[in-house]
Amino acid sequence: MANKVTKESSGSIYRSVAACKRCRVRKIKCDNKFPSCTKCIQAQEPCITIDPSTRREIPRSYVVYLEDKVLALKELLEKNSIDPEEADGNIPATSSDKACNIGLFEERENLRGKHKLPNGNEMAGFIVNRGTSMLNGIVDNVRDLKDASDQFAKVGIVKQKMELENDLEELSTSYLGDSSGISFAKMMFTAVKFRPDVLPRDKKVSAGNSAHKVPKFTKKHSFKIPPKLKAESLIADYFTASNSQLPILHRELFLQKYFRPIYGSLSPHVSWASDHSKINDSFQIPEMFNPPIFKQTLESYLEDHPDAEKIPSEYHQPLFFLNIVFAIGISTKILTDDGMDHRLFKFCADQYQDSLYTSKTNRLEALQGLLLIAVYSLMRPTMPGLWYTLGSAVRLCVDLGLHAEKLNKNYDPFLRDIRRRLFWCCYSMDRQVCAYFGRPVSIPDVNVTAMFPSALDDALITTAEDNVRDYSSPSLVNSDPTYKSVCLSMFQIRKIQSDIVQRMYAPNATIPDEFLDLEDWRISILNQLDVWFQRIIPKTSLQMNCSFPLDFFALNYHYTKHILYGLSPKCPTLNNAGFIVVYESSMDIANINYKLTIEKKLNYTWVAIHNVFMCGMTYLYVIYHTKQFDNAIPVKFEEICNKILFVLVSLFDKCSAADNCHKIFKVMSSVVLKLKMEAMGKEFIADNSQVQVQPETPLNFLGNDSLQEFFDEMNRNPISTETVPSQVSPASSTLSTGQQRGSQRDGTRFFEMIQQLGGESIWGEFFSNSNTF
Repeated sequence: MANKVTKESSGSIYRSVAACKRCRVRKIKCDNKFPSCTKCIQAQEPCITIDPSTRREIPRSYVVYLEDKVLALKELLEKNSIDPEEADGNIPATSSDKACNIGLFEERENLRGKHKLPNGNEMAGFIVNRGTSMLNGIVDNVRDLKDASDQFAKVGIVKQKMELENDLEELSTSYLGDSSGISFAKMMFTAVKFRPDVLPRDKKVSAGNSAHKVPKFTKKHSFKIPPKLKAESLIADYFTASNSQLPILHRELFLQKYFRPIYGSLSPHVSWASDHSKINDSFQIPEMFNPPIFKQTLESYLEDHPDAEKIPSEYHQPLFFLNIVFAIGISTKILTDDGMDHRLFKFCADQYQDSLYTSKTNRLEALQGLLLIAVYSLMRPTMPGLWYTLGSAVRLCVDLGLHAEKLNKNYDPFLRDIRRRLFWCCYSMDRQVCAYFGRPVSIPDVNVTAMFPSALDDALITTAEDNVRDYSSPSLVNSDPTYKSVCLSMFQIRKIQSDIVQRMYAPNATIPDEFLDLEDWRISILNQLDVWFQRIIPKTSLQMNCSFPLDFFALNYHYTKHILYGLSPKCPTLNNAGFIVVYESSMDIANINYKLTIEKKLNYTWVAIHNVFMCGMTYLYVIYHTKQFDNAIPVKFEEICNKILFVLVSLFDKCSAADNCHKIFKVMSSVVLKLKMEAMGKEFIADNSQVQVQPETPLNFLGNDSLQEFFDEMNRNPISTETVPSQVSPASSTLSTGQQRGSQRDGTRFFEMIQQLGGESIWGEFFSNSNTF
C-alpha cells in the first residue's frame, strides 16, 4: 500500500501518513484514517507503521507523535512538576503502547493550530516522511543541506524537490492489472512482497545496521594530508581505474598545479597510467590556468607549523583536487579495506570546494571539479547527489559551448583538447546514468559536433610551441602506449548505448528510414558492437599504458547486447533471436561480475547491483518462458543464480539496495526452478532444514511450506480467462492473437517492474543516501 496524504480537519496543511502495520501484516486494505484507521479502532489496537529503512515500529506521523508527546509532558510539568520521562503520549509508537484515545486526540488537536507548518514546506514534508531514517544515511544534519544548497547556487541551479520513495514494499499493483495463467510479472510482484520466516538469513550484515556508524569529522581533519608515498599510490589508483575511462584531468597539468604545491616533485618510478612511458616533468602550466605561487610545499609548511589553525589560501585549490582524487582512488577498490576512509577525503575536499569559484579559477577548472564530484557520486552516493551534480556539469558544458566543435576552433590546441575531453567525460557519464535509470539524455546526439579528444598520451599534449595545430588530427596518431585507448573506446560504446536507449526505450522514437524494420536496425547495431569489441578496444596493458581491467570492456559489450535485444517498450516480447542473445548475455554479465568480485576489482557499487539484478531477473524470465534452455536445469541454472547472489552479498555493507535485490532474486530463482522442474517432469524437493551445513542452492532457498505460502499469496490475485503460455518456445509454436496480447502484457509489466525494482531502490541510494557509503 502506498503512503497517502490526508488533509487535516482544520484545512491548514497536508500530512503524509503511511499505511499501518496491522493492515499490512494481515494484507487488508488500510483506509489510512488518522490518527487511527478504522480496523485498529475496531480492534482497539495501536495504529502504527514500519520504518522502511530500519524496519522498526514507528508512529504513522512522527511529527504528530512528537507534538503529542510534548503536550503530554507540558501538562505533567504544569500540574505536578513530574519528570518528563514519566509522561505517556496518546499516539502509540510500538505494539506495546496503549491504543490511541480518539477523544483526547481531537481535544489536543485544537491546541496545535498555532504550531502548524506552512503549506508547501518541503523540509517539513521531508521530516514527516523520513524523520526516523536520518540516522540511517539520508541526511546528516542541517549543514549538509546548506552545503548542498550553496553548491547549487554557485553554478546557478534552482534546487529541485527530491523524490525519496524507494521502499520496495510499496510497489503499486497497477503494474500487474489483469493477470493470466502464471504471469512472470505476477510472480515477481509476489516475490517483492513475500517475506517468509524461514528464508535463511545471510551471515553478512546489511548496510542499514549499526555496524555502519557515520564518522564525525571536524575542520581540524582537513589540515592533515596522507604521507607522500600513500598519496602517490592513491593517485595512481585514480589514474588507472578512473581517469583512464573519464580523462577529466590532464596528468601533467595535475602534477604541476595541484601535486607539486603540496608534496613537491614526484617520486622516481611512479606510474600514473604511464607504465610504459615517461611523465613530462617539463610541462608548463598555461596562463589561463593561473600557475600557483608558493614559497614552500604544504608538507614542509605543516612540519614548520604543527599547530597551525589555518591553511594558507594558495593551497586551497590543490587540496580540493588532491582530496577528491584520493576519495575516488580509494573508491576504485570498494571490496578492499586498507584502513583509509574515503569519506574523510571527501569531507576534506568539501572544506576547500569554495576555491573552485574564486576569481582566479577559470570555468574549465570549475567544470573539472564538478565532474570529479560526480565521479565520486557514481561510486559512493553522496549529497547533493549525482543527478544534480551531473546536471550542473552538463549545463556548464553547454554554457561553455563544449558540445560545439565550431567554438573549439577559437582556442589554442592545448585548450581545445581540454575542452573536448571534458565534454566527452560529461557525455559519457550522462549516457551511463540515463541508460541505467531510463531517464532522457541531457544533450541530444543531434546537437553534438565536438570531436573526440586526442589519442596521444598526456605527456605529448603540451602548451609548447611545437607547430601542432590540432592534437586530434589523424596525422598525429601513433602506436605509442597511452591510457587514451581506454577512454576513446568507452566514448564509442556510450554513443552506441545512447542510440539504443533513444530508439528502444523512448516512447515516440522511430527507426531511421534507411533500415527496413527494427530487426534490420538491430543487426546494424550488433555489427557495430562486434567491430568495437573485436577491433577497437585495446587488448593488452601495454596498449593501455596501465593495468585497467579488460573485463570492463566485455561487461559493457554484453550489457549493450542485453539492452539491444532485451524487453523494452519497443519490444515487449522476445523473439527467438532475442531469447538466445539475452540468455547468453545474462550469463556473461553474471560470470564477469562474479570474476570481478572474486578478484576484488569492482569499482561501482550501484552499477554492479543494477547489472547483476537486471541480468539475473531477465535470465529467470528467459528460463521460464522458453524450453530452449531446459538442459541448463538444474546444474547450470544453480551455478548462475549462486554467482549472482554471491555478488549481491558482497555488496551488502556497501549499499542497502543489494539486500533487497538479493532477497527478491533468491525467492524468484527458487520459484522458477520449481515450476520448470515440474513442467519437465522432474522431481523438486525443497528442503532448507540443513542450510547451515549444506551449500545454498535454489533447491533449498525455500522449503515446501514457504513455496506453498508463496503460491497461496500469488493466487489471491484474480486470474483472467486469457492464458499466457509460460512454457512455450517461440521457435516451435504459433501463438494466437489473444496469447500474443497476453504475452506482451506480461513482458511489458515485467519490464516496468524490473526498471522500478532495479532502478528506484538503487537510485534512492545514490540520490539521497550520503552516509551509508
